[in-house]
Amino acid sequence: MALVAFVPYIASILGKTRHRTRPSQATWFVLSLTAAITLASYSAAVHGAAIWIARGYVVGTIVVFLLSLKFGRGPLTKAGRTNGVGMERPGYVAYDKAKAREAVANVVALIGCLGTLALWASTESAEFALLAILATDLVGLVPTFVNVWVHPKEEHAIAWAMSSWASLIALMVVVADGWIFLDAAYPFYIWVTSGAIALLGLRRERISTP
Repeated sequence: MALVAFVPYIASILGKTRHRTRPSQATWFVLSLTAAITLASYSAAVHGAAIWIARGYVVGTIVVFLLSLKFGRGPLTKAGRTNGVGMERPGYVAYDKAKAREAVANVVALIGCLGTLALWASTESAEFALLAILATDLVGLVPTFVNVWVHPKEEHAIAWAMSSWASLIALMVVVADGWIFLDAAYPFYIWVTSGAIALLGLRRERISTP
């Protein structure tokens, strides 16, 4: 189900509507990196529903990152591309009023990513390493939180909600099998962060809709 949650998100990126999803390149680069590290580091220690959540996120985040290079927001998107309905996309290379905030968010995410990855590489504790990876992932979400706040219609709130529910189901399975921190931490984190983005997106979209 974790992988299925990416389907509407990817469909929205490739759609031809005016308000299709424009993923943050910085966020999805960090998320794909941390998902791959999490899977590689904990495939032997984590099992059951938690490992399937991790596998689904590796595939999903890499696909979204690759799509973000063409359709997303970030420094690697070329000027002059259109949104699929013949209208020029604002806020990519040309500066708009949100450009400064987006640039700061990208810098914060990438610098934070390097710092927390350094902590991950320097520790021998599996628990601390997992927390460092989750911290890296959280910092990587900063550009997406900014994008949801500034451009709420450019994020697919329902897809984020589906991701949150998938992680909640996995968390319930882990708890039912016996509480283990390494198994529960990742789905709990995805449940909270994905749910927060979904709620913020729905709230901001409601406010911005005339």
